[in-house]
Amino acid sequence: MIGYTTRRDTTLGEVEGLTVSLSAAEEKLAQLAARKERRQSATFLGMPPFTQASGRGRNDSEAGNRK
Repeated sequence: MIGYTTRRDTTLGEVEGLTVSLSAAEEKLAQLAARKERRQSATFLGMPPFTQASGRGRNDSEAGNRK
């Protein structure tokens, strides 16, 4: 009977260890996916586009074509 109990406890310990490893692997994959998403997205710096900063844009003809 001692051998059965030991084997059962060992198996339960292995299952618990695999479950912890799986959870850690899933968390790491989520971190990597989040990092990839951050690197692929543009960062808004609060600066206007060049056409707005230079006073040039689509409405130049309405403004009398000032240069």
